[in-house]
Amino acid sequence: MSGQCLAGSEDYLITLHRAPCDDGLRRDSPLVVTFGGQPSNCKPHGFRTSWSLQQGWDTIYVAQRHGSQYQGLSLEAFADAVLPATEGRDVVCYGSSLGGYAAIYYAGAIGARMLAASPMLPAWPPLGRVVHQVPILHGDIAEGPLSPHNPIIIFDPLVKSDKKLIEEMVLPAYPDARLVPLEFAGHTVLQVLRASGQLKAFVKTAIVDDDVHPIQRDTENDSIWHFQKGRLLRDSEPEMARSHFERSLEIRMSSHVGGNLLALLLRMGERDSAPRLLDRFRDNPDVAMPAHSRRNAERLGLSP
Repeated sequence: MSGQCLAGSEDYLITLHRAPCDDGLRRDSPLVVTFGGQPSNCKPHGFRTSWSLQQGWDTIYVAQRHGSQYQGLSLEAFADAVLPATEGRDVVCYGSSLGGYAAIYYAGAIGARMLAASPMLPAWPPLGRVVHQVPILHGDIAEGPLSPHNPIIIFDPLVKSDKKLIEEMVLPAYPDARLVPLEFAGHTVLQVLRASGQLKAFVKTAIVDDDVHPIQRDTENDSIWHFQKGRLLRDSEPEMARSHFERSLEIRMSSHVGGNLLALLLRMGERDSAPRLLDRFRDNPDVAMPAHSRRNAERLGLSP
């Protein structure tokens, strides 16, 4: 899956992939421009490249140098690389987290539609994340250029940083953005849709029909819902939080949930319950308790 390099530098790589088609570019279907997330690097394919091709869609993958948060790719360079391939096409920019931010930021330069999941720019100064400090070279989205289309944005409004970025960065540019709130989904909302078998329908409806597919959620059997609910309650109602963490682990073993539950048990003084939790993870070789959680347990004499 090498594709055709449209542009590249040490900071970014933009690659066009054509879906199999008898007459070359498939002019009657969307062209999907996807963007890598925070952990990605300069590779010719990545977020949803294979999936887009499977749908019969031509797709462009925009990659960033790891840690650069797309600050090395200007709107002008993006447009120069992408516009020739998008001429006459219905174009959709699609991404999640950092890729969701990029989808909204760059769409204006080519007049594309937008689908973003939990858009995030970790280095955005108002978030105060010193660990993610990267010089911000991008201008405000509201300063333009802006797309004539309103983005579809799915996110968890209980994730304060995501809500802040959408309200203060995106909505000033696109006040009529179509917001799809999904409470207790956390930052990785697409995982919730995938786990419930609704991801494909949601994304295809947004890309093909420019519409929002209704989401049905079985919260009782949703491990992420229970984990996020537990996180919200762990300070105010620790017993209730514990029950949600435990239910989350019943549905799906997770090192992240296990680490949070162990920390809660130790804070509650439940020293007898902690070893049983550690045993569950020792008996499950595919999912390990986080290293820092194991070290904390060992210091307290709870782990052999």
